[in-house]
Amino acid sequence: MLTAKRKYAILSVPLVICLTSSAQRIVIYGLDFSFIRIMICVAFLRIYIKKETSDFHWKGIDNVLIGWIVCSVIPYVMLRGTLGAFVFKLGTSFEILGIYFVYRCLIKDMNDVKQLAVALAYLSIPVAICLFYEKQTGRNLFSHLGGVPEFTLIRQGKLRAQGPFAHPIIAGVFWVTQLPLFISLWWHDAKKWLGGVSVLATFIVVYSCSSSTPIAGLGAVVVGIACYPLRHNMKSIRLGLLATLTTLHIVMKAPVWHLISRIDFVGGSTGYHRYMLIDSAIRRFSEWWLFGVRSTNHWGWFLLDTANMYVDQAVNGGMAGLIFFIILIIFAFKGMGELLSTLKDSNSNYILAWLLGVALFTHCSVFIAVSYFGQATVVWYLLLAIIGSLTPVGHIARESNENVEPFVVKA
Repeated sequence: MLTAKRKYAILSVPLVICLTSSAQRIVIYGLDFSFIRIMICVAFLRIYIKKETSDFHWKGIDNVLIGWIVCSVIPYVMLRGTLGAFVFKLGTSFEILGIYFVYRCLIKDMNDVKQLAVALAYLSIPVAICLFYEKQTGRNLFSHLGGVPEFTLIRQGKLRAQGPFAHPIIAGVFWVTQLPLFISLWWHDAKKWLGGVSVLATFIVVYSCSSSTPIAGLGAVVVGIACYPLRHNMKSIRLGLLATLTTLHIVMKAPVWHLISRIDFVGGSTGYHRYMLIDSAIRRFSEWWLFGVRSTNHWGWFLLDTANMYVDQAVNGGMAGLIFFIILIIFAFKGMGELLSTLKDSNSNYILAWLLGVALFTHCSVFIAVSYFGQATVVWYLLLAIIGSLTPVGHIARESNENVEPFVVKA
């Protein structure tokens, strides 16, 4: 990160998060410095030394991200009123802003994204092998490095491999949200074989972690790719989907979000818990809308676990935190739309940009069933940083022919 060329420095964080546990850290006077936070500090030093902010442009999504963090920190600290709560949110905010702005500075164009995709594709191979081994033996090889259990978790007789990741679901979600990047390699890149192998590795990881949420993520990827031929009619598709959900909500005996309770791909899934969590959040709006709520344990059995990213924003940040989070997602999709509009339809860069949008859609889909922590948070803010870097600024001319350089955002 500190000394290599920029295109190689980009790969440092994926190496750390894919091969070490997020539980590993150095504690200095009560302040936790995980390996990711240490890497962020080194990255900022690198960016300062090499003056890599020279072509940085501040954009709307940057404002929304900061606004979301402020609206998440203030209610959380006010509700708890402790120094520990402030220090905790200070640490998480540093991690979010660090990952985001480090990659806003390091990623300049789509070639950097391709470089990142290649690195993750290579990393997926040993990780998939280790998780498959864990699935077969019940022993986690990464336990020798610390931070993860030696013996594999079991649910209803099925081993749930996690490798170096914070949880089996996080392992599956991490890799399934990278699947669109791997498909981009297989689709148009010269490293077609690597794309195919990394896609296979992703399926192995999803199988090994034995969780329904990553499988649902695979479905989201399929839906996103299937929409590519209909890309010029997406507005009609969105309106049709909204009309369908509204109709179902009217005709069903239960609310439309009850459909989540019926999802169970591997057996033993907690779809009903997800349904009850959403339902309780809606019914108890008066409890959390202002500053959030200290705990959701009193909402129902096991509802202390807010396994829903949207509900988690409401619980910890109140209505303001939830609204800013949704606005952040809207800005990200808007940025992808603006990027696509500057590119020649159906060329390789256009397809890769579409697949980045599919990755964003996959994240938003699995948010319904999991609240990110550990390594999953890193790839989420990394994707937002990629979108922020590639979104055209006002004075960048739209691509009018094949000779125009796309994706390069410079003064």
